[in-house]
Amino acid sequence: MLPVDNVKTHCQVGKRISILNAMKKIYKAGGFSNFYSGSSVVLMGCAPAHAIFFSVYEKSLSYFKCDPETDVVKFAMVGAISSMFHDLIMTPTEALKQRMQLLRS
Repeated sequence: MLPVDNVKTHCQVGKRISILNAMKKIYKAGGFSNFYSGSSVVLMGCAPAHAIFFSVYEKSLSYFKCDPETDVVKFAMVGAISSMFHDLIMTPTEALKQRMQLLRS
């Protein structure tokens, strides 16, 4: 999905730029591989972000003594806390990815 995300980023930044024009611009700036610019940052950020998510999720389940079938509020809290820690890494990663996508064009 990264090539689609790259085109989306260019369409959002450009003033009234069509999908086809964004694709042409990306290709002219660096060829086919330019559609995957920023992927290295995402790969480096995903592993630690997902590791933190699942670690916090498991620790939170045991800390709150949560049964997912009966403790709906506690289970929602566990999910929210886990997502917050995941997003602490992935939000800056996404920002870097988008800047790298625009840098090459």
